[in-house]
Parts: sequence; C-alpha cells; structure tokens
Amino acid sequence: MNISLNKSLKQPVKKSFKILLSVIAVIIFVALILGQFLNLLAKDIPPPGKMINVGGHSLHINCTGIASERPTIIIETGLGNSAMEYYWLQNALEKSDRVCSYDRAGMGWSEIGDFDADSINIATQLHMLLNKSDIKRPFMFAGHSAAGLHMRVYAHKYPDEVAGMVFIDAVHPDQFSAQRPHIPQYNNEGMKEMMSMLNIMEVVANLGLVRILNLFSTPFDDGFPEHISQQIHYYNDKGTILAGLRGEFSAKSVSSEQASKAENLGNMPLTIITTPLGKVEGRNGKAPVELDYIMTKIHEEIQQKNLLSSTNSKMVIIEGSDHLSLIFKKEHALQVVNHIKEMSSTLSKNSKYTKL
Repeated sequence: MNISLNKSLKQPVKKSFKILLSVIAVIIFVALILGQFLNLLAKDIPPPGKMINVGGHSLHINCTGIASERPTIIIETGLGNSAMEYYWLQNALEKSDRVCSYDRAGMGWSEIGDFDADSINIATQLHMLLNKSDIKRPFMFAGHSAAGLHMRVYAHKYPDEVAGMVFIDAVHPDQFSAQRPHIPQYNNEGMKEMMSMLNIMEVVANLGLVRILNLFSTPFDDGFPEHISQQIHYYNDKGTILAGLRGEFSAKSVSSEQASKAENLGNMPLTIITTPLGKVEGRNGKAPVELDYIMTKIHEEIQQKNLLSSTNSKMVIIEGSDHLSLIFKKEHALQVVNHIKEMSSTLSKNSKYTKL
C-alpha cells in the first residue's frame, strides 16, 4: 500500500518537473531567437567623430569647438566609460574651446587592441592618435576617475606635451592598494571572479540578450538628449565594451604601479575637482557602516595626495555631488566645466605655456 502510494506521488512530481524543464528550455530558446533577431534589426549608428588607425586597430576621436590660442582640451574617460558619456563636458566646452574626447581601445566605437590595457600602453596609443589627428601641442587634460592614472603616465612619458591637468575625482596611484583589503573584488580571487563574470556578460551580449534584459541600464537616460542616449545604448547593447573593460580592469594594479613612478608632477598647473570630503552617510538613516567610513577616509586621503602631486595645485569641491554626478548630472558637470575653462584661460595667458 505504501509502495503504491509513493509511486503515485512520485509520478506527478516527475511529470511536473519535466514540464517545468520544458517550459524553461522553450523560454531560453525563444529569448535566444528574439535576441538574435533584435541584433539583426538594430540600427547601425556611425561614430560622431573620426576613426583613426593607430597600428593594427582604429580608435574613435571626436573633436569639436573653436580653434584658438587656448590649448586643446583632451577629455580622458574613467574605467568602463566612453567619450559620449562626457557629453555635458564637451557640449559646454566646445562653445569657447577646442575639445577632443576619445574612446580607448575596446570602448565605444574603438576597436579592441592586441596589447595589455595598462597606462603606459594607453598613453602610447593616445600619443599616436593625437599625432594622426593633428592635435596641436601642448594640450591640457581633463580626466575623470581612473583617468588619473593614465594622465600622470602620459605627462611623465611626454612632458613637453601637457600644459596642465584637471583631475575630476581622479584615482591616485595608491588608491587601488588602499582599497584592496576592503573590497573583495580587488583581491586575487575576486579579480578572477570579476573576469569570469565579464566573460559571461560578453557571451550574453553576443547572444542579444542584453537588448531583452536591458542589462546596461545607465544614468544616461536621465537628462541626456535623446540622440546621445541612443548613441550610448547603441554600443552598450552590443556589449563590445566588455572586452575593453575586462582589459583595463585586469591591468589596474599594473597601471597603478606605472603611475606611482609619475606621482610627482613638479609645478604643473593642476586643479583637483572632487566631491564633499569627510562626509559619511549611514544606510537607511542608521549609524554609519564601518565600510562607509573606511571608504570615505580613503577617498579623502587620496584626493589630498592628488593635491600634493604638484606645487601649483588647488582643490575645488562641488557641493552635493558624487563620483558619477560630476559627469552625468548636468548641474554638477557644468560646474566642472567652469573650472576646466578657468584652467584653459590661465594657460593661454601664461608665457611659460606659449613657449612650450
């Protein structure tokens, strides 16, 4: 009696399990077909700038604005970001200055390169790109986040080409090692897991599932003009940026070491733009969480180190801002623009600059 009862219970369970597996298989199959279909239907959007061959692959550079005696402004993007995401900066700067943004290898419209994506190689690639784009020297940098490493290395490698720099909440060479004990993704095991996740995401993107799941939902939709959001989603939906992001993320420690050798910027004009320092906010109105406090202290120390990199530096704090809002929020980005313009104007009046 018990045996027959157990059998009668198991049969419906097995049947239900088979039905569930079949439904899941059908959903996956339909999603894959739909994803590939959406990939085929996706409208091709050409880059707004020029594609320049820099030896085996091409990089995208977008130069706009007014050519004048003022130095050309080169925007260097943060980790995982591309040129169009700095729209608010470029759109405002081009009204008074010549400004160029570009996509590093694998990002935006730029092709992936066959080299390690560390700061020295990134600086070398940029140097070739600027040469082939006929960008006059010296120029000035305006760079965000991880760009702090690449800008230092470029200025160290090509000292006569950089007249001044604006660090926008930029990374310092010591930041990665300071954060590593507190962020699991930065230890060896965490880095491996991150690489695996990016590999999986790239497969998912190639299958077209990104367009269905909207995996790369970003702050770009919030306030950016429609044509800019469309351009950003165009290359994000393709998922091609994942290869570039993977290369740069895996080279973080190498880039930090390279930048540490360029920590001393002498008396180069340097403006540090950052978020409010020493401000610790707890989650959900509760007492500050220990990690919040640690990260805030590291951030404060890092920005002070950036300030001390040059004997000709100053710090500006954009009240109410955070790391991303300095770029993505128009209100904060326009405040950043004012300080970039100030640097440009100062350099153009400086006899030392005109003699470089």
